[in-house]
Amino acid sequence: MADELSDRFNAFIRKITLSDGERHEALKQGLLLAQKLERRPEIQKCLITGSMARKTAIRKYSDVDLVAVIEKEDSLSQAGSADLVRALSGILRETESQVQVSENAARVRTADGVTVDVLAAIQTGISSASEDEYRISSSNRKGWERYAPEEQNRRIRESAAVLGDDFKKLIRLIKWWSKSNGHPISSYEIESAACQAFSMRMPEMAQAVIDMYEYMGGSNCRPLPEMSIFIEAKEVAEEAYSSWQSGNKKESVQLWGRLFGEQF
Repeated sequence: MADELSDRFNAFIRKITLSDGERHEALKQGLLLAQKLERRPEIQKCLITGSMARKTAIRKYSDVDLVAVIEKEDSLSQAGSADLVRALSGILRETESQVQVSENAARVRTADGVTVDVLAAIQTGISSASEDEYRISSSNRKGWERYAPEEQNRRIRESAAVLGDDFKKLIRLIKWWSKSNGHPISSYEIESAACQAFSMRMPEMAQAVIDMYEYMGGSNCRPLPEMSIFIEAKEVAEEAYSSWQSGNKKESVQLWGRLFGEQF
């Protein structure tokens, strides 16, 4: 019976996972934009990162994340966070027809329909793990955040090597739930939570979903109103799993559908 539920989860995850062709095309568009930016004197280099690079992207919602590293000697490196995002958007509008500011990024919609979020980053040093560290604008563009993209890439690689394919499948599943339910937690936070919630082994997918909700809902850094959505989701997942184990598959599927949508 557990195998049948796992098959249902796997079938749903296949539906929301980008094909290799879709992912490669999106990354190709990101690379073309990076090449344009790197011709600019203000830009030292560009890095493609995020869910597309880490293979945790999902259909419908995921975009390409591109980091534009500002030359240290350029005046832009002294700009305030809001001014830096605004300046980057202006640079992009010189070559791209669809550009808008989205939180702390300049969002580009390419002619082929791919969305690329471009973050302006200023290198601040090297981490203890010998990885480049940057500062980027905070989401409200009123301050700065530490940003170390290779650190997250490494965490995902290491966890996937230990935990297997189900690790990234779980991340995609929770990202789909989040995007379908008002985006209560960012994709970056979901990836980080999965790394922290599972160290040496993962349970079967249904239990792993429950464990993820429990971990995200138990975070001490979130106010109580924000935690409630994770607690409620955990309760629905527990009821769904219990219904399946007791043989009430129809009710179980309906409950999982409340979390992940009718496609489940």
